Amino acid sequence: QIPMPTTQFTTISAVRNVDKTVTVHWGTATERNVANYTVEQSNDGINFTAIATQAATANNGSNPSYSKQDASASKENNWYRVKANNTNGTVKYTAIAMVGAVNDAAINALPTVTIEPNIITNGLLHLHTRNKLNGKYLLQIYNALGEKIKIINIKVETTNKLQIIQLGSIAKGKYYCIVDDGKGWKKSIDFIVQ
Repeated sequence: QIPMPTTQFTTISAVRNVDKTVTVHWGTATERNVANYTVEQSNDGINFTAIATQAATANNGSNPSYSKQDASASKENNWYRVKANNTNGTVKYTAIAMVGAVNDAAINALPTVTIEPNIITNGLLHLHTRNKLNGKYLLQIYNALGEKIKIINIKVETTNKLQIIQLGSIAKGKYYCIVDDGKGWKKSIDFIVQ
């Protein structure tokens, strides 16, 4: 009798999501006789702990792929592997996938301009600048039709600043504002007037 091919792992990867969680993806080939898969996480690449279980969906010799999210992933480096728990009691492991640490300092140092809240109810636009160089900026406000309805000059004198801008009488609707430093940097921000 020819032995049936055993389940093989084809891929393993770990991806850091925008919300700083991690999603682990893995692929299999000729999946047979797998009870389930265990996703394991490590903070040092050596000692692993089970964090999730995934039922086998095929077990018919096909090549399913799976993914599981680690909602409690460390902000530091994380290592992952997946264990196939076979119905005969044996196990098989993937290679180890690593995802790097979150660089909060680099994220927080990026220059940003936001309108918060982005729903304007009192004619006052709250423009927040963070990590922007001091200088003069041009605000151009457009309506939903793309018509420029207002031009405002502002001056940034501190790294993190709130500018309250009086819009005056402006119709309800959707708008967008382009912030321009005159040196090639521009940012478009949507807002709504109610």
